[in-house]
Amino acid sequence: MEIETQLKNPDSAKFAFGGADKSTTPQGDDNYLINSYADSQNSFGGTVRSNFICEVEYLPNSNSCNTNCKIIE
Repeated sequence: MEIETQLKNPDSAKFAFGGADKSTTPQGDDNYLINSYADSQNSFGGTVRSNFICEVEYLPNSNSCNTNCKIIE
């Protein structure tokens, strides 16, 4: 995932994909704005929260859960 490339320790990342701390807003057609966060370890082993906002396009004809969205920004 694109967001993982910006984390110090992407293998430790835990993404919030549910609950009150995230939102998904339709942007028209099959585009959505996602406002969420990931908790991951920093260089010292402590947990830090990284907030992110990204726009994705849903690709309904894709066969895989991992590839049915494309990050636009």
